[in-house]
Amino acid sequence: KAILAKKDAFFTTSEKAIFKLLTEKGEVSHQEAYRVFNMGVGMVWFVPGKSADQALAIARKHGYTAEVIGHVEKSGVPVVVAE
Repeated sequence: KAILAKKDAFFTTSEKAIFKLLTEKGEVSHQEAYRVFNMGVGMVWFVPGKSADQALAIARKHGYTAEVIGHVEKSGVPVVVAE
């Protein structure tokens, strides 16, 4: 099956000072900084949409900051991830 992961809230995570410095002084766009540095987003969980609230509650119960940053949808084009 072909799927596409989309970030809906690309810039919702608060920007850490080090990344602000890198984007401003290095003249790097926010989009490129997120692509290269992940801007401190950290671990990403992929869960079914109907389980999002439960996943958020579990993460927060254990002291993690958590938010929904995207969704997965069907795509007409197969996606291959390679290094």
